[in-house]
Amino acid sequence: MGPDLELVRIFPNDQLGVDKSGDLVFEPGALVEAVSLLMAHRPGGWKVAGLGGWLPRPGWPPQYEMITQLED
Repeated sequence: MGPDLELVRIFPNDQLGVDKSGDLVFEPGALVEAVSLLMAHRPGGWKVAGLGGWLPRPGWPPQYEMITQLED
């Protein structure tokens, strides 16, 4: 996403496939529920910047910028 912005997706283990070695895999074309977190690197470490692929933008009225799509 950028040097100070990362997308983290958390997948439930029971919805992932398992390969021959017994490792969990997200296979191409698979559909699973996931939580998307946008993380920003700030002084003191990584902080949650947004949930679900939306990044809040300051101002009035509040605005949001879509950073990711479900297909990403």
